[in-house]
Amino acid sequence: DVHTTAYAKYGLPVVAGFDPAPSARARFAQRCPDVTLHTNLEELLADPRVGVVDVATPHHRASRIPVLTTVA
Repeated sequence: DVHTTAYAKYGLPVVAGFDPAPSARARFAQRCPDVTLHTNLEELLADPRVGVVDVATPHHRASRIPVLTTVA
């Protein structure tokens, strides 16, 4: 919520998202019905509309490193 609210404040569209948890994707879909939700990170990264990836994972190494190595 914090990230999407901030992007909206500055007029930056959120076009796609991904979360490994189906329940989190469902909540996001309710809040942002116009956003495409991907079922895996690779799909998100292949989406041609995605220009910026906001890595919003818990702040510990075990969560972030796999995402960052995939994005890089």
